[in-house]
Order: sequence, then structure tokens, then C-alpha cells
Amino acid sequence: MDTIATVTLLGVIVWYLFGLQRYFIQDVLTVEAWLIFAYLSVDIILLVVLTIIYQVYRQFRLSKTVNWLIFLQISGFIIFCLADFIEFYFIVQGTVAQAQQLEVMWTIGFILIVSAGFLTLKYQNKILVAEQHPLQIETKIPTNIGVQTINYLYGLAFLAMIVSQFAFGVIIVASGVVIVRYIISMYLEIYLRNQILLEQYKQINNELEKTVEKRTLEIVEKNRELEQLANYDSLTELPNSRFFTRYLAEKLERDQPFAILFTDLDRFKVINDWYGHDRGDALLQAVAKRLQAQLPETAFLARLGGDEFVIILPLDQPVTEIAQRIVTAFRQSFLLAGHHTHTTISIGISQYPEDAENEADLIKFADIALYDVKNANKNNFAYYNKVEATNQIQAFAIEHELYNALENQEFMVYYQPQFDLQNRQLVGFEALIRWQHPTLGMIAPEQFIPIAEDIGLIHEVGEWVLMTALQQLKAWQAITDKKLKIAVNLSPKQLQCPEFVGRLSHLLSTVELNAEQLELEITESSFVKEEKIKVTLYKLQLLGIPIAIDDFGTGYSSLGQLKRLPIQKIKIARELIADIANSQVDQAIVEALIKMAKKLEIITIAEGVETESELQFLEQLGCEHVQSYYFCPPLPANEVAARYFKMT
Repeated sequence: MDTIATVTLLGVIVWYLFGLQRYFIQDVLTVEAWLIFAYLSVDIILLVVLTIIYQVYRQFRLSKTVNWLIFLQISGFIIFCLADFIEFYFIVQGTVAQAQQLEVMWTIGFILIVSAGFLTLKYQNKILVAEQHPLQIETKIPTNIGVQTINYLYGLAFLAMIVSQFAFGVIIVASGVVIVRYIISMYLEIYLRNQILLEQYKQINNELEKTVEKRTLEIVEKNRELEQLANYDSLTELPNSRFFTRYLAEKLERDQPFAILFTDLDRFKVINDWYGHDRGDALLQAVAKRLQAQLPETAFLARLGGDEFVIILPLDQPVTEIAQRIVTAFRQSFLLAGHHTHTTISIGISQYPEDAENEADLIKFADIALYDVKNANKNNFAYYNKVEATNQIQAFAIEHELYNALENQEFMVYYQPQFDLQNRQLVGFEALIRWQHPTLGMIAPEQFIPIAEDIGLIHEVGEWVLMTALQQLKAWQAITDKKLKIAVNLSPKQLQCPEFVGRLSHLLSTVELNAEQLELEITESSFVKEEKIKVTLYKLQLLGIPIAIDDFGTGYSSLGQLKRLPIQKIKIARELIADIANSQVDQAIVEALIKMAKKLEIITIAEGVETESELQFLEQLGCEHVQSYYFCPPLPANEVAARYFKMT
């Protein structure tokens, strides 16, 4: 558009100079002048083309070399054409131009054109390199399009008016060209701005769509990952506990019979702690694969956590056979990182609807069955048994209540007298704990002592029994001149405690009793393989506290333990006494035990004597003491005081 405006104004000037003269061109033009006019026309067309090319190239970011070559070439053509124009002007005016000056201009123009061509060949590599890269068009929104060009047009229009001596027509044409140029530029600017904004909007919209699509795909992938994490175990890729719960609920809704198999690895904690968590994780992955290999396609396998896996089997499958197959498969070792790792598996089974009809009970009953296997020999499977489960549930209830028993003062101590078999005189008592539960009634120690050992309450309970028994003996000792003893049973867990001896010594000093008046009873099995207990026994010996072995003759220790340990008394088990009148074998064993004890200077005491004939037989063998229901059952402290110390 700038080129058209420029050419239009130049045409006005040329028309005024040549077309509006008082004489006609055809009258003065010679053949040579027409030829020059033709040259001039070609020059003008060439100038227009070069101007257009220059205006187009000006929009590109070109190298300085290319810009200078274009400028140099266009300058040469302008000078060359200007010389032709001057010569043509003088011919039209009827005068003769100075040929020498025109020759100089033609020469300069030609030199410039040739130089541009020569330099183009010289810098061809640079130009070609530049051409190998795409030209970048400025994408900023145009403002004030053609401001510099319109300034040139103002000057050109003013030149036209000067040449025409401010002719009205020329002024109108020149002004019209500038105004039209300005108006078109303004609307062109608006149009280009809109086009660029539209293009930018499209580009932004495309980028936004791509971003939205990318984010959508990321969200879908994240949702898939979250779904995987929410429903599947990351280590074994099996369904997790959340998935299992939902699947079990769906099975119950379908009301189709099925079995739940709760599995647990035997000694997994030992493997995990000894070999490290990496080996443990590898083992769990191998376990998952081995379980899958033993199950039919209709089975559902999930990992609940740790080393616990659960299986749901339709009852149309041979559940017992599959359980046995799993147990057998796990007797083969796992090869992990070149090392053989051995572990077995325990399985507890409950069935729907035979055992329960709701999710919670089915899981609980399968877990109870698993607990039974664990408490037995492990490496096996078992179905839920309602009778055993009732006992276990009662044990759980006892465990729960046991925590509050001490605080609520529900424990009691009963005392069973011990007599000298030769003179039938009272020599002491055995303190026996009882639990008087407010709702369950009297609970025997066989029911709650093992539970107290498992949950770690045996230390508090045992210390309470010791303190209560010592205080009671102190009270009785104040009203009798007999040197009585009190025997208290100890748990192996108490003997394993490093602080036990020190605390016991403190109790004795607090109650102000001699150490030899306290007798501690332990079972044979408690010190067979535990060196710490043996050390504790020798520490107790240094305090002067006598040690008795309870239920001797039915445990696992060798007779050599009597020689190596500080034992002062053995209590012959009631199982040997119960049939002593009829069994020659029992008679021989009891006789041998008593004779051996005498050789080792160990006191013997018989439990479970029920008849006078049993007493006489034991008396003949030389048994020193007796403790049995035949003389007196265990009694509370007030009844003992009333019977033996005449206190009411």
C-alpha cells in the first residue's frame, strides 16, 4: 500500500512535469526520446518492484549482511534510473543534458549493482546458512502502521505541490493520496490487530485444549493409580483388606455358601528381624505366588497386611483338600537371592452359613480357628470349633477384666497349711491366689495366670501376692511362738526380671521377716534351658531364701539339676500320690525320690494325700512334710486364723 501511494504521488509529479506542458509530447519526442521513455518506464516498474521487495523484506529479521546487500542493490538501481529520468527530462524540455554528469551517475549505479552481485557471491555461504533457518515474523500487535512511510508521503506530497507551484488539482490529489493512505492504514491496523488477536486466541485456545487434554489424561492416570493403591497391595499386587471387605459383602448378598481361610506364616517375624525387611518383602511376594498356584480360578486371594493372607473359596470346591495342599506346599523352602528360606503356614477356616451369617463373625471365627492352630503345633489347618471358641472367648473376656482386677481389689489369697508328717504339727502355709470376679464368680489361677504372663501383668500380680502373704505371715507370727514359713509360687517370667531379687529383698525388709521364712516354689520346666533363671536362683540363695520345686517327678528336668541348683525342698506331684496305694510303679518312683532327696539333704513334701493309708506309706518312706485336702483345703486368712490361731 505504501508503494502504491508513493508511485501515485510520483505519477502526479511526472504527469505535471510532462503531461501538462503547453506543447504535446508527440511533437517534441524523437525516436531516441521514445526509446529513452521506454527505458524510463522499465526503470519505474523495476523501482516499484524493488520497493515492494524492500517493504516485504523489512518485515523479516534478516542478517546485517543481507540487509546491506539489498540496500546496496536498490540504491544502485535508484541512481541508475534517476540518470535515465534526468536525461528524459532534458529531452522533453528540448535541451541537452550534460552527458558527462549522466555518465558518472550511470557508472555509480552500475558499480553499486555489480558490487551487490559480487558481494552476494562472496557472502553466499553466510546467506545460505541464514536461509537454512526459518525466518521469524514478529508476532507483536502492530501499532501506528506506516508512521515513517506517511512522513515520507507528506514530504513527497509537499514536493509535488512545490513543483506544480501549488496547483489546486495537484494539492487535492496529493492530499487525497495521503488521507486515503492514512485511513486505509488505520483500518488495516485495526484489522491486523484483530487478526493477530484472533490468531493468538486460537493459539491460546489450542494450547489450553492441549493442556486440558494433558491434565485430563494425568487425572485419569492418577485416579487409576489411586484406585490401585486403594484396592490393591503395593507389594504383592493382591487385593488388600479394603477390597476384601467389599468382596465379602458382595458374597454375602449373593447368599452362596463359601469358606474363609485365614492364613498366617509361622515364624515370619523371626525371618524378618534376622534377615532384614528386604528378605521379608521378597518372601511375602513369593508366598503370594505360591498361594495363587495352589488355588482354583474361582478362589479369591487377598493380603490383609503383614504376613496375613485371606482366601475365599466356594463350598463347591474341596476346601479341606485345598487347605492341606497349601500346608504341604509350604513345607518346601523358598529360594530368595540364592538362599533357601524355610517357613510354614497356619490356616483357620470358617464357613458361611454354617458357622456364621455376617461378616464380623465369619472373620472372627476364622481368626479363632487360626489362633488354635498357632497355639498347637502350627504348620496345619483347623476348622472353627464352637466349644473351643467359647473357651477362647471366655479367655479374651478374662484378659480384658484382668487389667482392672488389681485396681478393683478383686484378688484374694487363700492359704493351705503344711504339716510335719512325723508329728502332724503345723509348719507353714502355701499362699494361693484366687480371683473373686463380681460377675463371673471365683476364677481359678489356672485360668488367669497364663493370661497374666502373656500380657505382662504377672509382675504386678506376683508382687501383690508376695506382699500380701508376707504381711499375713507377719500378723500370724505375732500371735504364735512357732517359726512358721510361707510358700509362694513364682512364674518363670518373674525370675527373668533383672529387678526381681532387689525388689523381693526390699519387701522382706519392709515387712521385717527373716528370709528363711519365705519359701519360693518354681516348676521344673522354668529353669531347664534358661540360664538367667539359674543365676537368679543363686542370688536368692545368697539372700537366704529357700527354693522348692513344685510338682516334682512330672516335669522335664534331669535329676542332675538337683545337684547343680540351690534346691532345699521338692514337692512330690499329686499324680504320683493319687494311686500310690494300688500302683507298684508309683510306689517305686515315690520311694526312689524320697531316698534320693535324703541323700542330697533335700526336704520332701507330698501333695494330694487323700487317705490314712497313703499317709502311713509316705511316713514309712521317710517323707517329711505333707500338704493335702486330707488335712485342710486352702482357706481364706480369717478362717485360717479361726482354726489354727483361735482368732475370730
